[in-house]
Amino acid sequence: MLSNMLCSEFVEWQNFARLEPFGAQASEIHLAAIRAQIANYLRKPHTPGYSLSDFMITETRKAEQSVADIYRLFGGNA
Repeated sequence: MLSNMLCSEFVEWQNFARLEPFGAQASEIHLAAIRAQIANYLRKPHTPGYSLSDFMITETRKAEQSVADIYRLFGGNA
């Protein structure tokens, strides 16, 4: 598949994956959400709750993006 894909198309898919994770990264997010829900259900009263990031295996960094940033990411003008 990659041999038939243009470089620009590949870069576009990489940019899309940053905005909307898919594949293994999406599965990890879903599993972390389930783990956090179970841990919060089973935790003792008056103890701090767990967040999604407490159960992520890989470190994720998601910075807030403006609409202009997203347009620039895909080569548009805002």
